[in-house]
Amino acid sequence: MSNASAPRPGHQNPSILITGGAGFIGVNSARYFAEQGWDIAILDNLSRRGTEDNLNWLREQIDLRFERADIRDPAAVDRILADHQPDLVLHLAAQAAVTTSVTDPREDFEINALGTFNLLEAVRRFSPDSFIITASTNKGVRQDGREGRGRAQRPL
Repeated sequence: MSNASAPRPGHQNPSILITGGAGFIGVNSARYFAEQGWDIAILDNLSRRGTEDNLNWLREQIDLRFERADIRDPAAVDRILADHQPDLVLHLAAQAAVTTSVTDPREDFEINALGTFNLLEAVRRFSPDSFIITASTNKGVRQDGREGRGRAQRPL
């Protein structure tokens, strides 16, 4: 079993690739890992509202490499995994909105299922020692316990 927090031979620091890394969870995760001494790479297509602002904010906080790509594009995902060969992949890229899954189920499937398949295949072929963690959500819980959008009171 690999140790995701130990850098690979030839790397000074452990590295992480965060798919969907310009989303709320992605930028906060990137900041956390950077504070722990990890090298950060972000893969995001910036399709969701606010992601460009999130990315600009993150760039003011930490050093990172950004790859603008769509998880549905297997050639792009292959290239990124071959180039980065991260110790850890945090897979957050997703179409998480229930309304979109109902109005456009094909797009939902292509992003969530096919995009994840593309990532797993790229890891298998180009970075087989990478450790993978995956998660997705579109809901938050406010400090008072109610569901809904609210400002995070305690970042990661």
